[in-house]
Amino acid sequence: MQTKSGVESGADFVRSVFLVHLTELARAHPLVVQSDSPEGLHDFRVALRKLRSNLKSLGGFFQEKSTALDFVERLSWLDDLISRARDADVLATTISQALADLRLPEDRAVSQLRTILSDQILNARARLEVGFKSKKTHDLLIDLTAFLRTTPLVADLTVDYQNQITKLNHKRSKRLAKKILDLNIRNASNSQLHAIRIECKRLRYLAEASLPVLGKNEQKHIDALGKAQALLGLHNDLAEAIKWTKTVAKKAEVKVGLRKHLLEQLSKTQETNDRRLRNKLPVYLG
Repeated sequence: MQTKSGVESGADFVRSVFLVHLTELARAHPLVVQSDSPEGLHDFRVALRKLRSNLKSLGGFFQEKSTALDFVERLSWLDDLISRARDADVLATTISQALADLRLPEDRAVSQLRTILSDQILNARARLEVGFKSKKTHDLLIDLTAFLRTTPLVADLTVDYQNQITKLNHKRSKRLAKKILDLNIRNASNSQLHAIRIECKRLRYLAEASLPVLGKNEQKHIDALGKAQALLGLHNDLAEAIKWTKTVAKKAEVKVGLRKHLLEQLSKTQETNDRRLRNKLPVYLG
């Protein structure tokens, strides 16, 4: 007899979560090293992070729990490799938007800045291509796929898995709520906001996977988490761009005047976003 989630048992449900993640990885895999497909890189990273996050949350339901959690660590290497390339794309987009907002002429200084960003992307992509096509990555993904498809799940998961999944989501929600309560939003540091963003992601990924159990009403909560994550993500992107302009661009001897204008524009954009963040974050996460 099927449960309200539409699957026969807790084992079927947990297995289905990870089969979806594997499908998402497989769909984005061919696009990862294509220079003209930054969204393919983004999609693979999101799928990978969803899988790692839900392995942390749901790995205890596998009979080989230690192996499941070991995959979380083994996949961190691939996550880092992907992230360096994706972060270079995001940085270039953020800086380019600031330059567009400034409406500066395309002079030698601006051209130099764009070349530095382009070189960073090319270097990160080159490292990605070597690492992604390596035997290490190939064997890791083969091992992961075999584990998620064939490893038995714990016997007592079938008994009351809906309650177990619901409790896991509540535990994650409480953890995020505590971080919000402990946060002084007006004086929060970049690292504190980043921690909130990570917690939002983990709860959102688990809630999305658990939607058949939690019910359609949970979608509103998931949407709110997504909006909070977007605001926090933009804050992080701008903070990284400001840091880059103060350090890497300075070291590369980008023209002082250009760096000054760029920092002013990035800071202005961040102030606007942070006002929205202070107003909206308590609403989205309250």
